[in-house]
Amino acid sequence: MKTKEVFHDRIAVDDSVKNSQAVKGIAYDVNTTSTGKKIFNKIGENKITIGLAQELSKFLLNSDRETYSTQITMLDKEDDLNLLTVIDQSEIHPNLFGFGLSIDGGMENHIEPVLKKTKGYSLADGGLLPFRMIPSIDHDPVITHGNGYFIRDEFDSVDFTDTYYRYLIKGFESVQHKLIQENGEVLLDYPDENLTKDVDVFSVIDLELKIDLDDLAEYFGLVEENINNRRYNGITLFFGKPCTRSIDSGTVSSYRDIIGSNRMNVRQRNLGEEGTQTIIYRIYL
Repeated sequence: MKTKEVFHDRIAVDDSVKNSQAVKGIAYDVNTTSTGKKIFNKIGENKITIGLAQELSKFLLNSDRETYSTQITMLDKEDDLNLLTVIDQSEIHPNLFGFGLSIDGGMENHIEPVLKKTKGYSLADGGLLPFRMIPSIDHDPVITHGNGYFIRDEFDSVDFTDTYYRYLIKGFESVQHKLIQENGEVLLDYPDENLTKDVDVFSVIDLELKIDLDDLAEYFGLVEENINNRRYNGITLFFGKPCTRSIDSGTVSSYRDIIGSNRMNVRQRNLGEEGTQTIIYRIYL
């Protein structure tokens, strides 16, 4: 397919993952021309956190998460957050489920390095930004969760005249896993028999991130009184166990035991100037 060829061309020229780190993530801004052709422009590379490194180790050793060799901070255990109560504690395998944005990844023309020891996010000013910040009087949690926003925090400040509900993580628009050859073609079954030449192959996860015009608007409107300056320069992927949380007289689907798994700092982007954005975050294994 044409899209795959264009996408692979960018990777082949600029982003070789041969002899690279075990888990490498690369993000591409996706733009569509007037003729329908998709153009992929690289915007950054990620580093996995020590939390994800431990998760991968535990998976390979078939060990549970409570036997971490080093304790790490989980987002839903942060003291500063006031989250919904988990009522379903079933031990379901954790998975990548969403992403967060921040403005602590550097300055406008400077990108800070990502350190693997960090938890991948911060709750300080400029850290994890609320995708939605909805006044309690206008809030319908079932609809908001159903639209792909997660980790609802009740926020009350003397600076504002109302109680707000913040949603810190947004779900992926789509998730695809595939095995590919060097030329971008999907790997055939029994590749040891069907690939007669010496070619390298990759297992990839393609995560589609969609940032809409409503995202971050309420936060920047309240805090900076300027929704046209809503910006970010950091992207964090989040990994956790599916669960059910109680809300009023009902329930919503959510996640628990959440870690920031991958962190990427990028050149600062402005949603007010650029509008809706689609990003492909490709992870190589």
